[in-house]
Amino acid sequence: MAKIAYYGGWWFQDTALFSNPARLAKTISNMDEKLGRSDEEFIKAFKSKYTNHFPPSWIMLEITTFGTMSILYSNLNSGRCKRQIAKYFGVADTVMVSFPLCKEPIGRNRALPSGWTVRTQNIECGF
Repeated sequence: MAKIAYYGGWWFQDTALFSNPARLAKTISNMDEKLGRSDEEFIKAFKSKYTNHFPPSWIMLEITTFGTMSILYSNLNSGRCKRQIAKYFGVADTVMVSFPLCKEPIGRNRALPSGWTVRTQNIECGF
């Protein structure tokens, strides 16, 4: 993945990386609710072994929705991190903001919600 890991496993809690701290607090609250509801074995294993409230980002993003990832990305300060993440997906950072909402099979495991049509030639954004 992009070099956001340079900022540590808990970069998603670092207010210095985000443009809107209130929006970040709401996003983290949403992530916390998802963490509390998760019955994934890797989350149970983390909780049994470590005392940190949140797992590091590479674990946390496995249970985070595309919508929440989109909010995190759009709230990142403009700059190198945003460009590196977008570059990983082969697009400009200004285009990347809407990608998690697109039907194109990008992102985590190239998975799509049931009933969505995959178009490999054109990216169709929206619902």
